[in-house]
Amino acid sequence: MIGKSTTGNDFYGCVRYALDEKSGLKQAHIIGGNTIGSSAAELSAEFAQNQQAKPYIKNPVWHIALSSPMHEHLNDAQWQRVRSLI
Repeated sequence: MIGKSTTGNDFYGCVRYALDEKSGLKQAHIIGGNTIGSSAAELSAEFAQNQQAKPYIKNPVWHIALSSPMHEHLNDAQWQRVRSLI
């Protein structure tokens, strides 16, 4: 498993990047969660509402990008199991 973790304060930019809405090459997709929205605008609005509960946090965005080695392929159920371990 290859991982990269970053923090920041821009929910929209992070979600738009993760879903790759700008270029249309959408390789990533949502495999689970407890949100209602599915677009970058909808998800970032939800996250911003939650962040209002703790306005003193300067970098509320925590993005973890995970990928498998080139010779491995995980289906959505397997990725969900990985997600549950984080």
